[in-house]
Amino acid sequence: MNKFQTFIHSIIAVLLALLSVVLVISCSSEEDTAGQPEVDILSRFTSEGKAWMSLDINLPIPDVATRSSFENGAPNEYAVKTMMLVLFHGDGETTEDNMTVASTYVVDYSNPTDGPDPQVTNHKTVTIQVTDENIRNSDRLAVLVIANASPGISSGDKFSTIKALISGIVNTMDKTDYFVMSNARLAKAYAANAELFTLVNIDASYFFPTEEESIGNPAGHINIERLAVKTTVEDGLSETNHKILGNEYATFTSNDLTFALDNYNTTGYLCKHLTSVDYERMVESEAVEPYYPYVYRTYWAEDANYSGSSGLTNVPYATYLLYDDAQKSAFWKSTGSSVYCAENTFDVGHMQDNCTTSVLVRLKLNNGGDFYTTSVTGQDVIFQPPSTTLEEQGTSASSSFSRTRSNVVPYDGTNPATIDDYLRTWLMQNNSGFRNWVNTYAAGEVKHVNIELTEDLATGTATVSSVTQTARASGSTEATAFNNLGLVDYFASNIALKFYDDGYCYYRVPIRHFGDNQTPWYSAPGMTGNGTGQAYAYSSKDTAKGTAFTGTAEEIAEAQAQEYLGRYGIVRNNWYNISIRSITHVGSPIIPSLTSDADDKVEQLLNATLQISSWTTHEQNL
Repeated sequence: MNKFQTFIHSIIAVLLALLSVVLVISCSSEEDTAGQPEVDILSRFTSEGKAWMSLDINLPIPDVATRSSFENGAPNEYAVKTMMLVLFHGDGETTEDNMTVASTYVVDYSNPTDGPDPQVTNHKTVTIQVTDENIRNSDRLAVLVIANASPGISSGDKFSTIKALISGIVNTMDKTDYFVMSNARLAKAYAANAELFTLVNIDASYFFPTEEESIGNPAGHINIERLAVKTTVEDGLSETNHKILGNEYATFTSNDLTFALDNYNTTGYLCKHLTSVDYERMVESEAVEPYYPYVYRTYWAEDANYSGSSGLTNVPYATYLLYDDAQKSAFWKSTGSSVYCAENTFDVGHMQDNCTTSVLVRLKLNNGGDFYTTSVTGQDVIFQPPSTTLEEQGTSASSSFSRTRSNVVPYDGTNPATIDDYLRTWLMQNNSGFRNWVNTYAAGEVKHVNIELTEDLATGTATVSSVTQTARASGSTEATAFNNLGLVDYFASNIALKFYDDGYCYYRVPIRHFGDNQTPWYSAPGMTGNGTGQAYAYSSKDTAKGTAFTGTAEEIAEAQAQEYLGRYGIVRNNWYNISIRSITHVGSPIIPSLTSDADDKVEQLLNATLQISSWTTHEQNL
């Protein structure tokens, strides 16, 4: 290369460097200096200290191209009864948290329209008159919008205090008329460690002395989101009439499915908390709207009890007691219904039953009649209660007996087996002392033996309380020999019975936020336990799937978080639609208890998919 060529290349390199600087400054000016006045702020106000400004306020939807999308929801979920605008100020070096309230205003948000782009549902440009109260020429200005709540806010309050307000910020399960909303928490890049912000900078050069001038010239664009979480349970079964494992008596229809929400928060922060964006899955892949080409929605949050901190606690906020008749129908919803609550999230270490909001599915089997199952059958055979009509004469094996129930256990579906029929037959097969006694003194007829059960509704269990015979007279040598068999203790040691009051069984479905593609879970070697440390002890980071990740505690925690953080939990402005696709086993006879077991289980008794859309939606397969 000659000197001239070297000179030309040097000039090109300088020009390219200058161009990159210009581009960076351009991007930075759009991102970071928005709201910095082009003129003195106070010069934008009239002599009375007033000015008009317009703001675009949007209730946004994420880009759901990579997620499952369904209807936008009910009109009441977009209702705005009241709206407050909080104007913050601070100098150019003031952090968002340290900006303070200059003034507050009432906003009219009635009759919004469809949003200007696919990520926005309700949209309206509002115009308000602001004052120069507490405003200095050197200030930068920013706004917070609060809908459907009126927390006590005073001039001089810091944003750090306001965003963490909990008192009065309530979303109960049955609150369906309207929902608290506030500014969305946004990121300035689709990347890990992206800078986050909540307040929206206002360009004071768009303050005007008249309302007419401000219309059509918005000083800023604000995206708001609901504090509420919405959960809907759908019947996704392919047929109208259903059976479990083909069992003739484990039948049900769609009307036999109901659900309730459990272990949910009823309140939370006014504004979404997210201290950092650790992984790109926590950020929407496309800019939130065309006004902000560098701004993205966030998909995770840290609630008030995120790491087991004081204040709110992850304990059951709703209890459904099987043995309390008043509770049997009070909170259960039919499929297709929706319930609402506040967000509930946690770190990987708390990804367990007793920290997770879940859906309780209640299924009525056997046409609502009581039934039993036993652990020794190897399948979900339903046994009916014994008949209460017994016609029996005589006290010896040679006498004539006539009972309405069979002394065999049919599985052909024509005659439901009673529980005592099953237990007598089971004794004949498994207890040689009993079998010899019946063959010797009862002509081999187990119908001469009566078995009584005692049910415990609180535990959903039944125990054999007495085993008596009618083949030999009471007090006889043969009767004494029967009593000495110890059959009550034998049952207690060898068989476990479950009792289903009114035919109800229950399933717990923890609600998952991120899907398998974003937070994959592997039933790998060593992951057979249900403890959080076991289920999440493996990572794909720098290791083969199913291989234990070794390193420092911090490295292991980081690997687990990168793999699993956000897998379970519910986040504000999200709609979790759970579709029940199949039920493979009879569930628990009582509400499954909350435990410290990990949310991911090796076995599942109920299969469902989770879809989240037009608020923000996700998909879950169980």
